[in-house]
Amino acid sequence: MQLSCPVCRAKVSSFDPMLEHLVTEHDISKRQAKFVTKKLVEWRQGGLGRVHFPQAGHSTKRH
Repeated sequence: MQLSCPVCRAKVSSFDPMLEHLVTEHDISKRQAKFVTKKLVEWRQGGLGRVHFPQAGHSTKRH
């Protein structure tokens, strides 16, 4: 499964390489990188919807 880095949009082949990429290239803690990578995999597999990743420019705040 190919994943895209949420920071630099680099294409990474799977979970472990993405985790390593986030830690080494972007100085993200291992704990945070694991969380982000897990969510990327879930999103890629269709487990997360717009509630978790709203479209850019759309506010979820109601006036």
